[in-house]
Amino acid sequence: MWLVLIWGKRQREKRLGFAADYCPICRKVERFELMEQRFARHFWFIPVERGRLTGNTQICRGCQTETKSFPAQFIHIDRSARNSLESLIQETNPSVCEANKDRLALAEQIAAGSAAIDATTRHRLIMEAFALAEPHFRIGYGHQGRRILALALRPLSPREEEVRLCLQRYRESGSRMGARLRTDDVMVSVYPETEVKDPNKFSY
Repeated sequence: MWLVLIWGKRQREKRLGFAADYCPICRKVERFELMEQRFARHFWFIPVERGRLTGNTQICRGCQTETKSFPAQFIHIDRSARNSLESLIQETNPSVCEANKDRLALAEQIAAGSAAIDATTRHRLIMEAFALAEPHFRIGYGHQGRRILALALRPLSPREEEVRLCLQRYRESGSRMGARLRTDDVMVSVYPETEVKDPNKFSY
């Protein structure tokens, strides 16, 4: 009778807890789930050591976007998600609103409508949305990049020429996102209801 022992090393992920932080996609302070990634030896897929830390990520509970995390920035990490956001802010990151007051004020202007934002600021915000999505295209997660781009752009109600200009800059820089995305790809992602009503509206 042969006995097969399964052992080796594998990436494992562990939930650290929850903390409040500013989400550049939701454009507000949100609850985040903090995760830790370690590369550890296992026996029959059961970790037998703590392993080597390979990174930390945090997932916004509002938009479900995962980004890099720096747990040391929080004064405390809450083990439970049951507390209110206000309580979580005070317990984990009490300075987050003050540190992001300009961004939060700008988010209020965005919510009030595009007329409340000057042209220079508007262009910067649209470019920031592309900058948030670009790393995901670079590592081969284009579907995630498109989702992030749509979420970040939708409140800004971008025009076709604005999207085309941003994409052109990324194409000129040799970006993978610029090479893979077309203006109509972005517009359909931002305005899916328009594509349903008029399938040819964003076909170039």
